[in-house]
Amino acid sequence: MSELTNVLAEAFDVASEEGTPKFEPLPAGAYVASINDIKVGPLKSRKGQAVLATWEIDDDKYGGRLIWDRIIITHESAEAMKFGRRKFRDIADACGIKETITDLSVLQGKRCLIVVKIETDPSGQYAPKNKIVRVSPIGVEKPRANGKAELNDEIPF
Repeated sequence: MSELTNVLAEAFDVASEEGTPKFEPLPAGAYVASINDIKVGPLKSRKGQAVLATWEIDDDKYGGRLIWDRIIITHESAEAMKFGRRKFRDIADACGIKETITDLSVLQGKRCLIVVKIETDPSGQYAPKNKIVRVSPIGVEKPRANGKAELNDEIPF
């Protein structure tokens, strides 16, 4: 076991080191992404459970960027649960899963088309962040800024 100390073995020159770059959310739009991690756990409020999904963008420009999504799967509020379960159903459909799901690993690595928006905190306390608003199978209509849709028939691999 090593001994802990307050003194660095080598001086850390703050002026010559690079800090963490400023985080910018992805531009709002549609992206091909894969589920690279998915778990279920209790809500902080202890009023239900949520599926926590980490999506990894697969395109060239933003490839490797991550977006985190929390989908309420059970909740004391029937309304909150309804919206979450609808979204989870959309994810299962987009992944081609038609049977009952108990093990979330069946969704791991699945590629889908996700539509993200930028969510801002009205109080200004938190930085803008991405929010996934729709999940679809790849090759379906992709919304455009003018409200019309275009067919996305590219095979992204």
